[in-house]
Amino acid sequence: MTGMPHTLRYCEWCAWLTEPQADTLAARLAGRVQPDARGPYPLSDLYYDTPACGMARASLEAPRRRELLRLRGHGQLGPDAVAYAEIRRTLDDAVCKRRAAAPLAQLGRMLGGEVLPGCDAEVQREIHWMVRRYGIAPRVWIGCERTACTGLAEPDLRITIDRAIRWRADRLGLTGGADGAPLRFETGAPDAPPRPVMLKLRFDRAVPLWLSGLLAGLAIRPGGLSKYGVCYRQHLAPVLQAERSDR
Repeated sequence: MTGMPHTLRYCEWCAWLTEPQADTLAARLAGRVQPDARGPYPLSDLYYDTPACGMARASLEAPRRRELLRLRGHGQLGPDAVAYAEIRRTLDDAVCKRRAAAPLAQLGRMLGGEVLPGCDAEVQREIHWMVRRYGIAPRVWIGCERTACTGLAEPDLRITIDRAIRWRADRLGLTGGADGAPLRFETGAPDAPPRPVMLKLRFDRAVPLWLSGLLAGLAIRPGGLSKYGVCYRQHLAPVLQAERSDR
């Protein structure tokens, strides 16, 4: 499809928050940001990986450099809804996202090896190569309710807050329903509250000083795993380990 950028480059900063942190941050952002006109909206991601979750494991073993392939859809999704097939590569906090947009049913055929007219040919070749090279297939669905905003004085600044994060390893499709088990980051520290909310900042060069101060005052620091990384470490890896032990 035309009219949509095939490549996005930006810097990213993320953290897992408690509910009180997220509520306080949202209130203190007022007057500094422009809320997305859509308001909160459903976000669905279908992550591709090997049967043993090799790509998730590699990203945890070498966290500076990460790579993944996913399908992403916004809002209520049906076979004719436009969605994205995305290759996301990260080096430290620099992100390069390569994507192809098409109706969801057509993206399924593309990931099966078909070349779609009207989609960027180079991006499609990269996607076909990843699927063949790594032998990847749908592995995990992760959904959430996203609230987004942009900086009033910093148009390159985009802030997203994801709540009601959930996952499942069955019904692997973007049209398989919006239900799943809760996903939250567990620090492992005694008496530490769970962190069920993910904050992401997207910017060109640096986080504005006013926002850095606001985050520091709320004890919000960058770092932590991606949603898929948390899902793998806390849910998928123990199952895979148990399966290996039973052999």
